[in-house]
Amino acid sequence: MTVPVVAFDESGNSRGNLLDPDQPIAVVASVLLTEEEAQDCLARLRAVTKQDPTTEIKFSGLKSPRSREGVEALLRSDVLTPETVRAALAYKPFTAVCKLVDLTVEPMLHEGGVDLYKNGAALATSNLLYTTAPDHSDRGKWANVLDAFNRACARPQAAEFQAFEQAVDAWGATAGSMGYWATMLPLAARYLPDALLAQDGNPLNDPLDPALPLFVELARSWGDSLEQDFAVLHDHSEVMERWMEVLYRLDEFPDPVRPGQNLARLRIAPGQLVADADSKEHARLQVADVVVGAVRAWAVAEATGRPLQDASARFRDLTHPWVVRLVAASLDGYPWVTA
Repeated sequence: MTVPVVAFDESGNSRGNLLDPDQPIAVVASVLLTEEEAQDCLARLRAVTKQDPTTEIKFSGLKSPRSREGVEALLRSDVLTPETVRAALAYKPFTAVCKLVDLTVEPMLHEGGVDLYKNGAALATSNLLYTTAPDHSDRGKWANVLDAFNRACARPQAAEFQAFEQAVDAWGATAGSMGYWATMLPLAARYLPDALLAQDGNPLNDPLDPALPLFVELARSWGDSLEQDFAVLHDHSEVMERWMEVLYRLDEFPDPVRPGQNLARLRIAPGQLVADADSKEHARLQVADVVVGAVRAWAVAEATGRPLQDASARFRDLTHPWVVRLVAASLDGYPWVTA
C-alpha cells in the first residue's frame, strides 16, 4: 500500500513568545498532494508572475499586485480542496491565557481532585479569564501577569518564578470584582515551577510554542480521514526535530482529558516524519508555504482589526474552508471559531 505524503509548513511562529504584538497569529498548513499535482499548482502561479520554473516559490517574496494574483491563481487550483488542504490557527494572546490555565490553575485543581479538562472546563476557564480580567481588574497589572508568565516559561529559573508570583499577587489586589479569582490565581501561580520542571529539574521543552499542538491537531485530522498511516514532510523546524521521537510514541503518554487512558497514536508511518526537509527540493512544501502565508495574511488583519486588502479578502474566501482548527476566545469576533 502506498503511503500518502502530507507536507506541512508554519508561519508567524515566534516560538515561546506569545505576546509579540507584531505576530499575533500562528498558522500551520498542510497539503496532501503528489509532487506532480504540486508542480501544476506552482505552474499556475508562475503563469501569472512569469517567474522562472527553477525559482523557489516563497509567499514572503510574493508582494506585488501581480504576485498576489499569482497566489490567487494557485489557490484556485482544482486539486486544492478541503480534502487535500488543511490549516490550523492560534491567536497567540488567547493561547497565552490557555497556557496560564494549563500550567497553574489545572495542576492546583487536579491536586484537589477536580478535573479541569472534563467537559471543556479548561477552555471555558480560559475564555472567562481572557474576556473578563482586562476589564474587571487593573489592565496594566494583568498585562504584567502575562508578560511575567511568558518570561518564566522562557527562562524557568527561581528569579523568574518569583517575579511571576509577585506579578500575580499585585494583580490579585486589583481583582476584587472577580470574586474568588482574586485569591485563587495567586495560589495557582505557585504551581508553575513544578509544571515546568521535570523530576530531574530539567525544564519542559517548548511549553508555549503554538506550532506543536497545531501540528498534532492537523496530524490527527489527516489520520482520521485517511484511515491509514501517512508520511510527514515538514519544512525545517527545530521544534519538530526536538519532539520527533515523542510524536512517534504519543500513545505512551497519559491523556489529561481521559483519566486512566493514554493519548491516541498519531498515524504517522514509522520513520516517515521528516522535520528538516528542503523546500527547494519539494513542490509540495512550496504549495504549503503559499497556503500558510495566504491564511496568515487575512488572519492577522482580522486579529488586529485592520481592514482587509482586496487580495487578503480573496485569500480568506478561498482558504477559509480549509481551516479545521482555531484556538481563539469565543468572543474575539471570529464567526468561524471551532475551538
